[in-house]
Amino acid sequence: GINSFRQASVDRAGNKGSVDVDNLLLLNKPTPIALTIDNAYFSPNADGIKDTVTIAVGANDQVKVNAWTAKLLNGKGQTVRNFSGKDSLPKTFVIDGKDEAGKALPEEVYKLTLNAMYENGNNPTGNSPGMTLDLTKPAIRVAGEYPVFSPNGDTFKDTLLLRQTVSPEPAVASPVPTWDAQIIGADGKKVRTFIWRGLPDDAIIWDGRDTANNIAPDGSYTYQASATDLAGNVGISAPVVMKVDNRPTAVAIRAGRAAFAPATESQF
Repeated sequence: GINSFRQASVDRAGNKGSVDVDNLLLLNKPTPIALTIDNAYFSPNADGIKDTVTIAVGANDQVKVNAWTAKLLNGKGQTVRNFSGKDSLPKTFVIDGKDEAGKALPEEVYKLTLNAMYENGNNPTGNSPGMTLDLTKPAIRVAGEYPVFSPNGDTFKDTLLLRQTVSPEPAVASPVPTWDAQIIGADGKKVRTFIWRGLPDDAIIWDGRDTANNIAPDGSYTYQASATDLAGNVGISAPVVMKVDNRPTAVAIRAGRAAFAPATESQF
């Protein structure tokens, strides 16, 4: 609360004197700083999806702040951006993936540290959780065993094998929660859907049937796999075109002549 101080004295001759200091504010209230983030992963590529991270500042508003400084640190603890101000702490910081000069930062894990000097002498520091800057799209390559097959039960090319290879990502890449793949007909309708959590299967076998277990009509179909990582990066495989062909193959035999006589001896 508010206090006052008085100092008084009397000398040997009986002279009196005093001095008063009023409005001494005693503040023993704690002033911790807490920093929270809305995204642990972000991709500042201007696509409108997780381009920034917003850091919310939690602090005691009942004690005045004289000055504050904040630093954005990379994984090595080096400062890549500075912030500062007076009188009051900001409510939020927006990290847009740029350094002090406005240049794009590399893919890495960053954190913000905030230090405040309060009027009562408190000097707390708050640290944000790590924020992973990830611009790498999930990558997958798909290859079909052959372009045409006939799921007609004759045991010859009744199914189509599709092999899938996921490219390794950098160490700071954000996780991919699910992979999604679709087989789409020439009319644009979905025939079959596959979903994997984490990594997709190395290979899948399509038996030519749709989701209702019916043999798909003859025609061309496209297979594509895709994924969105936690930073909002979208990766899509190149399309694999496959053809279902169950048409019977006609066979015709025609003789070169109506009659013939196998010779039993040489003819001259």
